[in-house]
Amino acid sequence: MFSLVIERTFVYDMNVSLLLSDAVDQLVGVDVGDLADAALGVELRELCRAIDRLEHRRAVLITAIHGRGIPDGVGAVSTPAWVQHETGLPRATPATH
Repeated sequence: MFSLVIERTFVYDMNVSLLLSDAVDQLVGVDVGDLADAALGVELRELCRAIDRLEHRRAVLITAIHGRGIPDGVGAVSTPAWVQHETGLPRATPATH
């Protein structure tokens, strides 16, 4: 029997995380006292949308990590326990997101 395996190679750009970190640093570096009233509302709405998107990404990553059995591979008792250990998130956070 002949079996053909095709692997897709995906090169993840680690700079994505660095760019995100830099953007957050710039954002939190802005003094809200310098912003107009309307700008405060706009930034709040945009920030809430961005947080929702980031939380969705976190859920996607945790689902993939769980699906691949990564926590099992390192002897973690559960995926939420592994996430807590790896990220420092409070215990309830990984399980509820």
